[in-house]
Amino acid sequence: MIKKLIGLMVAMLMLFSLAACNKSEEVKMGRLESLQEAYNKDLLNEQDLMSIAYYHGSLGGVARTFIPIPKEPETLSVEILNKIRQVFFKTYVEPKVDNFDIVTIDDVEVLIYYGTYNGVVVVRMKDNFGFVGVIRKIVIAGITFEYSSGNDILVWIDK
Repeated sequence: MIKKLIGLMVAMLMLFSLAACNKSEEVKMGRLESLQEAYNKDLLNEQDLMSIAYYHGSLGGVARTFIPIPKEPETLSVEILNKIRQVFFKTYVEPKVDNFDIVTIDDVEVLIYYGTYNGVVVVRMKDNFGFVGVIRKIVIAGITFEYSSGNDILVWIDK
């Protein structure tokens, strides 16, 4: 009886440990949100959005007089790039594929890095699955972002 009870306790402890490990991996990778979500949560302000639009090429005539916030860092580290790729793959690519698709993390890349603002990283991703050849416009705080492919600008939060 005691052996069964000890075995049950060990099994429960292993189960809780496994669940905790999965949770911590999720926390370490961070999460991705849309520009609108990040703006709504005050992670980005209007000046940040203007700088992102400048680097995206969406400011039109205003771009001649606007001075964007410099990209700091100028480029992302390999570690950060890989975290963003993994989160994008798990969040956006894996749910779309079926059992017959051969898909790996190598099918995902950071296409454009727009800068780091208030500790969050702004990027545009490329995958081989979501291409849409339709021009779309998204307006956030009066700033227009125009897209000619399926992947929008995303915000990576390392928390």
